[in-house]
Parts: sequence; C-alpha cells; structure tokens
Amino acid sequence: MRKSIIVAAALALAGCTTTAETLDEQMAGQQPPSAALRQKVVDAARVMLADPYSVRDVSISSYVPAPQRPGSGFVCVRYNAKNGFGGYVGLKTVGTNVINGELRGLWENPYQCAMPSLQWHPLPEARQLQNL
Repeated sequence: MRKSIIVAAALALAGCTTTAETLDEQMAGQQPPSAALRQKVVDAARVMLADPYSVRDVSISSYVPAPQRPGSGFVCVRYNAKNGFGGYVGLKTVGTNVINGELRGLWENPYQCAMPSLQWHPLPEARQLQNL
C-alpha cells in the first residue's frame, strides 16, 4: 500500500515538471489576474492566515496559464501577516494552481514565483480582511 502511494505521488509530481522552454512559454502568456481570481485569493486568506486582520504589503502575480492544460495555470501571492504568536514574520510568497477558476493547493516559495519575468500587481482587495 505504502509503495503504491509513493509511486502515485512520484507520477503526479513528474506530470508537474516543465522544461525551461515550456516555463518561458507559459510566462509569455501571463495576464493580469481577473477580479474573480483576486477575490478568491482574498477569500482563501480569510481561512489560511492565523491573523487575517493583520495582513499587509499584499501583491498578486499575473495569472500564468498552462498551455498544455486548458483552464489551468498558476498565480503567486506575496504578503506579510502576523503568525500565531502575534509577530510579523516578514514577506512570504505562496503559489497556487488555478484549475477552472478554483484555487487548488498551496506551496510556499515555489520556483515559478521567483521567475524574473513574472509580473506583480498590488492587491488592494486584501483590505477587506481588516473589516471581518
């Protein structure tokens, strides 16, 4: 059983790998995040953050479509928020897959979010979190 889970995980990860050329192609197709996607990120932050009221310095990357998977892509978010102990921990970067308009998974510091060609945008909608 354990062996089959490991094999399944390895196959899933293998499907996520891209060559540099493919990633460059993806980056060329990036587009500003839609209002709906921006709102989904804010809604997810309400649940994900230990102290959503404290979030500041929030920016969102362009949506980067996956050319080999229509309706799929990824987006990254940078933010600073208080941790469970009440202190700010500094700027964090997370990435998430977007599949048919829904956020799927969450990864800290994925390599796609560090690509120099990735464009970033302010996320003023994050101010909604201060009014919960």
